[in-house]
Amino acid sequence: MGIIEKISTILFPKECPVCGKILVSGEDIFCTECLLNFPWSDPDFQSLGLYFKTLPIEISPEKLFSLFNYTGGADTKNLLFAIKYHNRPKLAYQLGLILGE
Repeated sequence: MGIIEKISTILFPKECPVCGKILVSGEDIFCTECLLNFPWSDPDFQSLGLYFKTLPIEISPEKLFSLFNYTGGADTKNLLFAIKYHNRPKLAYQLGLILGE
């Protein structure tokens, strides 16, 4: 890490997009506590769901995959808001990598 990156890290520390805590060494996107406490969904979750059965057949998905369970009051709401409203595409990319694993 160069001197400019070190100064930047001191002046503008990275925060966890879920809880807002300052990230420590070894944490890149999310803090360890949030990663451990994410409401991860069942990795085998696959469903058409009742809502998708009402769609026209040409746009109806075959399967759905969910990385984590989302509820309105959950901390993961902050994560989705950061992606949607605070221009944080790197978060979406990281979540895609996790989902791909």
